[in-house]
Amino acid sequence: MAFAAAALGCEGDSPRSRGAEARADTSGHPSSAPQIIDAPRGTDVGNRYESLPRGVSYLSGAVLPPNRGGAEYEVAYLKTPRGDVIWFDSLTHTSRPTPTRTVRAELKVPPLDRDERLFFASCYVAGKLDARVVAIVVNEPNVTTFTKVRQAWRANIDRGEFELIPVTGITCEETGGG
Repeated sequence: MAFAAAALGCEGDSPRSRGAEARADTSGHPSSAPQIIDAPRGTDVGNRYESLPRGVSYLSGAVLPPNRGGAEYEVAYLKTPRGDVIWFDSLTHTSRPTPTRTVRAELKVPPLDRDERLFFASCYVAGKLDARVVAIVVNEPNVTTFTKVRQAWRANIDRGEFELIPVTGITCEETGGG
């Protein structure tokens, strides 16, 4: 598996999945203990945590710039007992040094073909950065801007899901990091 900032690649093949559909918890009461709150079966949407749950390991991620309302989010690429996933988390700051995260959306990452890479937090839609986009692109040698997008999703905060989106007009940038 190759890591490069917000781009990842591995091998395998399978049909693309749409991702988990779920409602987000909006109670605004963070807890330091992991909690499952109205999560659909087989997903972690609604889970609140300060450290990753048992059996989950961090592969890569990015904290996103605050949105207009001041809310902060992060995208995390994780290995779980159910397979690789992308979590779109909201961050809540308390008096503790580590923010409490709430999983707002989860995308089960489909196996990638040998010529594919996974990008997140570095894709542009119609020339504008959209950090909520996750895309599978064709891995081209010696390029830093990837234009051959095979599949893309956008995190929908209100609905708590990743939605399949058209690939037309999407490009993804290599952000460094080897």
